[in-house]
Amino acid sequence: MKVCDLPLTDRPLYRLSNLGGNYLSNVELLALVIGTEQSIVLAQQLFTKFKSLESIHKASIQELTSIKGIGKNQAGKILASLEISPRLVLLYPPTAITQPKEIPIDYFFLVRITLRALLNFGFRSID
Repeated sequence: MKVCDLPLTDRPLYRLSNLGGNYLSNVELLALVIGTEQSIVLAQQLFTKFKSLESIHKASIQELTSIKGIGKNQAGKILASLEISPRLVLLYPPTAITQPKEIPIDYFFLVRITLRALLNFGFRSID
């Protein structure tokens, strides 16, 4: 299915512009990053093969380009876009995390998000 075949109100860019990113699925967001006529189909194929955003993020350019229609340029854009999010979490922690903690699970999520972001920057323990 081509993006141009969708009704205007169902197109990812229209939905992003009018509703905001919170209303788009991961497939739609990834389709916007890919940015081709077949981007929705390609994004669906990526999720079929890799199962999650985390797995797509961990994939190599070679693994991503194994999907027909994903070239090195698209693979690079995909990996770069998925790398931005952990860096933003370090710079701008979500508001909910910066508020006082009520229960231990709040601390767990704060530590988990911070550690994931640090590991993505390439920091490793020196045991």
